[in-house]
Amino acid sequence: MRSQVQLFVAIVAWSVTESGSAVADPALIVNSTAGRAGDLVELTVDYQAEGNVVAFDFELKYDPKRLTAGPVISAAIAPHTASASVLSPGILKVVVPVVLENPLPVVETAMPLITVPFLVSARADPGVAPVTLTNVVLADVNGEAVTATILSGGIAIQP
Repeated sequence: MRSQVQLFVAIVAWSVTESGSAVADPALIVNSTAGRAGDLVELTVDYQAEGNVVAFDFELKYDPKRLTAGPVISAAIAPHTASASVLSPGILKVVVPVVLENPLPVVETAMPLITVPFLVSARADPGVAPVTLTNVVLADVNGEAVTATILSGGIAIQP
């Protein structure tokens, strides 16, 4: 998964216009991480956009038999903040509510939107535990959907 994120970053860097700004859809990126059974690991979801998004929400799906989500740490993107709640075991809902007439700032280099601490089950078998972005909705000031690049990740559970 890290290679997918690196490939995405390389593509964005390559897509630079003559004016020097990146030309790309907004992006949400789950950064992969690693840990052992019983560890508490932090996984970040990054945001990148050119400023045409005023609000969004998404769900993070994960295997609740292998991972338990802790309280989400929100990175403030003034005046916007992200909030999160566990809808059911294995589904974390994240919302960045509308701040009317105030798009999210231009973020040319992906920056953390949230950090999710995950407790890896003491009985988790080694391998990758996917953390998948689903039900992603981004909106512009008119309430219209904004196309986005979505990259899911995971937690590599080491022996």
